[in-house]
Amino acid sequence: MAILKDAAYQFNGCEFEIILKEKEEEGIISTVFFRFGTSFPELKADISCLQKDLISAFLDMKNIDTITPKVFTPQDPGLSIYYTPESPRNGIDDVLYRLIFVLDAGEINQYIATETGPALCLLVTKKQINSFVQEYINEIK
Repeated sequence: MAILKDAAYQFNGCEFEIILKEKEEEGIISTVFFRFGTSFPELKADISCLQKDLISAFLDMKNIDTITPKVFTPQDPGLSIYYTPESPRNGIDDVLYRLIFVLDAGEINQYIATETGPALCLLVTKKQINSFVQEYINEIK
């Protein structure tokens, strides 16, 4: 399981978790969790996609910069990850990146890709991103 926690986790309790559920020859099914602390219900969904596509999207996350917004989307619908540059924050010594994870409600509800649905926004460091990506890649290999 790979967990990516917001840089302000101790205050907001927000985190994204992805767990490998099933691995086939080329495809994988993973369970994703959106957690918002104790004030909101946890969201959970299974996403199915080609293993190489999800790995590619996650590896792309390791190459983000502080200037260019980007979206990381596997070929198969289910989960999109948006990145936008983030301004420095008081009390956080590292450069922050804003990642927005979006579950495709159309795909989950009706098997029709819409690239819209519930979202979770996290502010994270590059070190957190790299660790998260490596944890998930290790899990699926």
